[in-house]
Amino acid sequence: MERVTLVEKARVAKSGMSTYINQLLAPVPEDKFEVCRQEMAEWGTYLNDQEWVEILLQEEGHRIHDLVSWDVPFEKDEQGKLRVTRGRGHQNTGVVHCDGHKLMELLRDRLLATGVELRERSMITDLLTSDGRSPTSGEVVGAMGFHTRSRDFVAFQAKAMVITSGAIGLKLRIPFTNNLTGDGGSHSLPSWSQGQQPGVLFLCPPDVFREEVP
Repeated sequence: MERVTLVEKARVAKSGMSTYINQLLAPVPEDKFEVCRQEMAEWGTYLNDQEWVEILLQEEGHRIHDLVSWDVPFEKDEQGKLRVTRGRGHQNTGVVHCDGHKLMELLRDRLLATGVELRERSMITDLLTSDGRSPTSGEVVGAMGFHTRSRDFVAFQAKAMVITSGAIGLKLRIPFTNNLTGDGGSHSLPSWSQGQQPGVLFLCPPDVFREEVP
């Protein structure tokens, strides 16, 4: 059995966007996939990897169903169905609501129960490549950084990596984002070769770009 390790610069379920995870994209009906895909593409200023947008739209409903089966405390309407509202900046897509702190702690418990190793307070600063170059003509084979408390050097070897470093806070009147520095993207993207570039999902309310900021 392959070992899965989750590396986090603070505490899993408490750092980064964790504070703001009280709304999730609502399941999208199949007949609205195209209009929602276009909405995400435009609001993401076409920085999104379109294949990943398709995957998000197709699988979001299944992931919400999983969370419901794990007793995540979603808000319900009078009929007992998930309460769906229009989030800030949404036109065709909607959001479902839950207690974000309980959601994140529940997911942390699920990780531990399935045997995932948590390496907390480990700040990743760069990726390791098979040829020692960045960008690489080989493969990404691990990551390196330091422990945020002891300042010790840390390194991880990996057969495969998933980088989920959260959003990048533009600090334009968006709450809870002052610590979202984009460090994951800034450290990882230069390491990938042209043929290995990872998918990117960049979802941003349109008012970030359309409102005049003093």
